[in-house]
Amino acid sequence: TVKVKSLARSYVWWPKIDQQIENLINNCNECARTKYDPNKHPLVPWPVTSQPWSRLHFDSLGPVANHYIFVLVDSHTKWVEAFFTKSMTSSTTIILLRQIFARFGLPNTLVADNYSAFKSEEFQDFCTKNGIRFKSGAPYSPRTNGAAEIVVRTIKRSLLAAISDSSSDINLLEVKLQRILLDLRNSTHSSTGTSPAEILLKRPIRGRLDLLKPPTTDSKNVAAQEKQIEYHGGDNSAIFKVGDQIWARNFRPGEAKWLKGIVSEVLGSRRVRVKIPYLDLEWVRHYHQLRPRTSDSCPIEPLTDDSVNDTASIQADASTQTDSISNQQPHVSSQVTPSISDATDVAPVTPSVAVATTSRFGRPLKQPKRL
Repeated sequence: TVKVKSLARSYVWWPKIDQQIENLINNCNECARTKYDPNKHPLVPWPVTSQPWSRLHFDSLGPVANHYIFVLVDSHTKWVEAFFTKSMTSSTTIILLRQIFARFGLPNTLVADNYSAFKSEEFQDFCTKNGIRFKSGAPYSPRTNGAAEIVVRTIKRSLLAAISDSSSDINLLEVKLQRILLDLRNSTHSSTGTSPAEILLKRPIRGRLDLLKPPTTDSKNVAAQEKQIEYHGGDNSAIFKVGDQIWARNFRPGEAKWLKGIVSEVLGSRRVRVKIPYLDLEWVRHYHQLRPRTSDSCPIEPLTDDSVNDTASIQADASTQTDSISNQQPHVSSQVTPSISDATDVAPVTPSVAVATTSRFGRPLKQPKRL
């Protein structure tokens, strides 16, 4: 868009030329389907929990030696539980959770990804009967369950480092896993300033020295989250509501990257349900998987391989359209003073989303000094 506007202004100018060029490019279906992902949005951290074992995050790792590793972490104390299991069905998951709950009690909230076993009727019934709220993120968006993802990555890296000979002996792997868990529970966590064992069990494990008057867990977590939000940055200009027309990220193989859709339901601060008219489907998408779309009267056409062009061809088409505008403009400007109504044949300007003031990397954008 910047290059097209710069090229056009080097030949002609009329009022609102930049806005008209932006509308022309934004209404190009081929451009929209192959466009880059939208700018990242500001972080929305999970609420800080005030007591241990109130919100648990869990995920799976594997396969390792024909086994999976079920990983669970407490958001308040950072206490980690992990088990080897041969499958990750809903029945197996419930059995593992019952073992953990028998030791520490029932939590208020469980958080996991969109794995089908966690969406099953059996698992949902288990949560309902035990008074547990179950929350999941959008598909292909692991950042929603970031607490569990970090622990999974830590355990995976530690296991690979501990097993130098790539052993597949499950008994040896079990010993290594328990040693890793002991280290994680006894090590001082960066966000709490103390070890998970001292917060959850109120005592050190195996001779660990108590930290003298550790700082308050809540204030440390809030400060860490505020700093994380500040460093993350992001564009908060796109807020979607019911009825908004959008481009939704398509993860179906062999099809266009972006499809037209309409927001049908707001599920959270960064998660919505969208209706895809062409496929007659409803998808759950995160804000970073959506882009605003200018309303138009063009029908939704079937998506074929021929409709998706590369970026170079798209920019060439946009430049050609701009050149055609520039070739017509000098004849008009030599006779009549340019105005909004007769300067160009471009369709009337429609309201559009405010122009971003920062780049996708968080750097401020400067407006051009030369028209």
